[in-house]
Amino acid sequence: MPRRLPTCSIALGLVAAALTGCSGSMLNRLANDREVLREFQIGEISIPPAVLRQSKAVLVLDTVNVAAAIGVTGGGGTLVRNLGDGRWSAPLAMSVIAGSIGLQVGGEGRSVVMILNDESVLDRILSGDPYPLAGAAAVAGPAVAETSYNSLAVPSVYTYSKAAGLFVGAMVGGMGITIDKDVNGKVYGDVAPRTILSGSIVPPAGGLAYAAQLDTMAQWSSSIAIGEADPVGE
Repeated sequence: MPRRLPTCSIALGLVAAALTGCSGSMLNRLANDREVLREFQIGEISIPPAVLRQSKAVLVLDTVNVAAAIGVTGGGGTLVRNLGDGRWSAPLAMSVIAGSIGLQVGGEGRSVVMILNDESVLDRILSGDPYPLAGAAAVAGPAVAETSYNSLAVPSVYTYSKAAGLFVGAMVGGMGITIDKDVNGKVYGDVAPRTILSGSIVPPAGGLAYAAQLDTMAQWSSSIAIGEADPVGE
């Protein structure tokens, strides 16, 4: 009689597969996240330039739903800091963590852009502990077509999301993020996350093109953080 794998073993296998599929080099993440930003530049909901210019940091995440019955999500992304003078920092690799049951139903994945408007949110993310996105008090970000957002109180986080499939429920509320030490270590070595985001680190391969995409959306002319130095490897 053939053995049947325990449900928990199947679930763990699905989780591992999803996390592996969402991981990868910094170069691959930057290329993927740049495409996500482009979708929010030309799509029905486009991020206003002023929102990006006034931000403290920009976090782009790409998530994959493992299984509707399990409700576990994996993924990754990048975080860059707005240096406040028309430049963006080198990117910091991030990982998506989630495990709540019943938050997602019948989807394939979701791209999320989070505009951080409060330094305290960035400080919590950089603390080193997993950060639940539900704690970000995120609200849906305004679109270019809206003209009233400048008169509204700015929340700590604006969220823009795009689903590749059908999702039901509060996807962002069920996710958390943590700093991806493995990917960052391969790119930067033993460099602290705050230093990576300080503007003193040369962007890795793909970083300048990523910053240029943000520049285009923010309607800035240049974003190279520390000149035209040769980029470091993946």
